[in-house]
Amino acid sequence: MAILTPEAQAAFGGTYAHQDDLWLGVFFTPTEKSQAAGRAFLKRFRLRQENRDPEVNDKVARAQVEAISKWVLHVRTRLAISERFSTRRL
Repeated sequence: MAILTPEAQAAFGGTYAHQDDLWLGVFFTPTEKSQAAGRAFLKRFRLRQENRDPEVNDKVARAQVEAISKWVLHVRTRLAISERFSTRRL
């Protein structure tokens, strides 16, 4: 599996009282106001019962991490090549 950043490891490797609490740290800042907004969002999100996308499972999550890691590697490679061949102009 791809290597996660320390931030991602902390978020996705943590233990949460409620499964949805994971998203509070991923999408919302740690301020009281932001966390309250996050809890309100999650409450609304869970109210919807019809026409929902299926829940993400371990298989999908691993595939997403792999895809994101490949994309990041591609971007970093392109940036490294770009920096290597850039020239300074006077």
